Amino acid sequence: MFYFDLEQAVVDAFLKIGWEVKLIENKGYLNDPLHIHTKKWQALFCNKSKHIKENILPHTNEYYDFFLSINLFSFDPIIIKTLKIYNPKIKSVLYLWDNVKDFKWHQFFPYFTSVCSFDLQESKKYKIKYLPNFYLHQPVETSILYDFSCVASCQINRINLLDQFIDLLKEKKIDYFFYLFYDKNSHSFFSRIKYNFIGYTFANYFPNKYLGYKKIYELNNFYKSEIVKYAKLESNAAIKIMRQSKCIVDIAYYEQTGCTHRLIQALALQKKIITNNISVRHEPFYDPDYIYILDKKEIKLDLDWLDIKPKNKIDINYLSIDNWIKTILECETF
Repeated sequence: MFYFDLEQAVVDAFLKIGWEVKLIENKGYLNDPLHIHTKKWQALFCNKSKHIKENILPHTNEYYDFFLSINLFSFDPIIIKTLKIYNPKIKSVLYLWDNVKDFKWHQFFPYFTSVCSFDLQESKKYKIKYLPNFYLHQPVETSILYDFSCVASCQINRINLLDQFIDLLKEKKIDYFFYLFYDKNSHSFFSRIKYNFIGYTFANYFPNKYLGYKKIYELNNFYKSEIVKYAKLESNAAIKIMRQSKCIVDIAYYEQTGCTHRLIQALALQKKIITNNISVRHEPFYDPDYIYILDKKEIKLDLDWLDIKPKNKIDINYLSIDNWIKTILECETF
């Protein structure tokens, strides 16, 4: 699943050190049988196997030294089994920049030489290597246009929290740039079946059971928001917005405990961060002068904190894309 062309950044880093690279989309699917909430009848509508058969397997009978899989959206053990027929000494690394808890991915770990996770808690739970997300090298921006910014994919909890945040910012007349990309085409067929008016009406009576159902229906039909956009920003454009901002608002996905690319990139730019990810306080790079953790019950805006000059400079050079790739290549056997 391509995410703000960060996969291309990984490819470019390999090319920089002289490797030849073939990039194939690890495409995510609705009704994925490996998602913990997918019902058996829903899995019948998933055409993931077709993507694997037509777009991945035809490349496995070629010669490679190294196989890197980012997540396991389009994975089947036959991929590595075939790769090993033609490449007995191939090294295979799985990097997880999404949480395992939502998927039945753990069963596939033994197929890889080594497994890494962006999530400190899950790395301990599954006894795999902990490696936070990487950041991209960017020049220092001297022109600050926004006090707060957030560029991310559109998720229900992000809309809800940022809408609350906007009310506070408008009240105090503070500049901001919020951009949530929503890909309507990614579930147009599914939306016509599941997110219909009948289901929308039913969800009104059971809001806790169908969390997010109403908002997704509205996004596909009539919901309008100043922060929801239908064109994706490339990573360089997104990072430029971060460079032009005093503080980055990082809204992680529901109960996600690993740090987003957004948070790591913001730290690399020495930016202040407001986040709902309470687990960040356990990270080795956590510094309250840089990172403000939101209260789950109430969105507050501490302008005094925003003006506090940090005592120290955070050093996360080991997470630069070049060093991150080096760590991936040097991973020991799982």
